[in-house]
Amino acid sequence: MAPDERPPTISASDDDLATMRAWLAAQAQRDPNHKRFGAASHRYALRPPLPADRLAALETAFDVALPTFYRRWLVGLGDGGAGPFHGLWPLDHEAQRATSRGVFDPARPGAELYAGVIALGHVGCGQIAFLPLHGPHRGQVWLDARAADAGVLPIAANFETYVAAWVQATSRDELPPRVAGLEACPLPRTLSHYLTIMETRWSIEPGTMSRDETRKAFAVMPPGSIRVPAKGRDPYFAAGAALSLCASCELLMERLGPDGLPRDRVVSGENWPPAG
Repeated sequence: MAPDERPPTISASDDDLATMRAWLAAQAQRDPNHKRFGAASHRYALRPPLPADRLAALETAFDVALPTFYRRWLVGLGDGGAGPFHGLWPLDHEAQRATSRGVFDPARPGAELYAGVIALGHVGCGQIAFLPLHGPHRGQVWLDARAADAGVLPIAANFETYVAAWVQATSRDELPPRVAGLEACPLPRTLSHYLTIMETRWSIEPGTMSRDETRKAFAVMPPGSIRVPAKGRDPYFAAGAALSLCASCELLMERLGPDGLPRDRVVSGENWPPAG
């Protein structure tokens, strides 16, 4: 492994941030076609850094001092872009200002959950990672996995731990750690429902469809016939909008490729905010 490809130390020092930039450049060279999970969304590219005075103004507006490593990432690397899962969302955005008010309470229903937090990014299949700004969970990274029927739960002690897990997995060409079970995601449920319909249509005993029959079923499925819809439980994705897949569902697509499931059967989804 070349020096720039080694996992960088995760700290707020200028040297380590420079090493992170070099590491991202090396990952982009190793994965030029963006085949790794999430790379098609962030492309190993960072958004422009936040000027220090702009960050100070946002902290005043949020009435909070952001965690040290997160602050240094914003100023020293970029306000969003390359990062865990489908990438990091920018801090300097109206949607972030709207959710920064209040105190985070994991028991709140629907979009009311997003009070006293800033969103870090889309994990996939409608699951969103976020950072509480106020209250007893301040500085931790939490996941809204209600879209996968896994509730709302903490997934990292702090932002640096969240980033470090992604860096380590990427350096080993591994998927990020699974948080919610695959069985609850929309994709496997949709595929199971579709294959059950085809078993009935073709008079196949339930659960006995052969590999050749599965290939035939996938072959007659029209392109774009599967979508992972947003459920409208957050302030970022409109209800019904098609969303990008989580790591577990992407792995399922990869495993079903030899059984004849083309990638174009799934609608290409959103990862708020749009690039640009």
